[in-house]
Amino acid sequence: MTVKAATNGAVCDFAGHENLLRQIHPDRAGDNTQQISRTAFLPTPNDNGKLSVDDGSQVSAKDSFLLYTRSKKSGMVVSICVSSLRGVSFTYKNKHYNVILPAKKDPIKNNPYHCYIYFGFVMLDEKIEKENEIPIYKAISKALSAKSKIEIDKATAENLLLNNQSDSGSQDSV
Repeated sequence: MTVKAATNGAVCDFAGHENLLRQIHPDRAGDNTQQISRTAFLPTPNDNGKLSVDDGSQVSAKDSFLLYTRSKKSGMVVSICVSSLRGVSFTYKNKHYNVILPAKKDPIKNNPYHCYIYFGFVMLDEKIEKENEIPIYKAISKALSAKSKIEIDKATAENLLLNNQSDSGSQDSV
């Protein structure tokens, strides 16, 4: 069964070869600094079906991390190629699904590189019921996590934060 995200007629803003950078909250970064959590790409209720990422063709993983951590916590940065969003396969309740997720550019205040991966689903053969949405999101997150790559691991993220704090502290005293 093929599933496409409902985009109100909008198409993906990317050609397919670009990388999207995802900030992973320290609680979701996992214990192993070299392993991507299966929940790395799991939208929260606050996301409203729009999973935040940055355009990796416009900003480096390090700069994305430093920009993000000005106001929020990040414990890891992972990247996923846009083309991977066009063929996410998973099984749920003994049915096999192939998901196509669009990625849209969405600059916001304080982050001109902001984009999102859209998870607002409409199924072609049957509608996903609200109670099935979260288990399906988890299955998709697991599949996306398997296709992603660590750009900044947990230990490096901690070091960047420490170095950035000490740099800003020394600038304040000047």
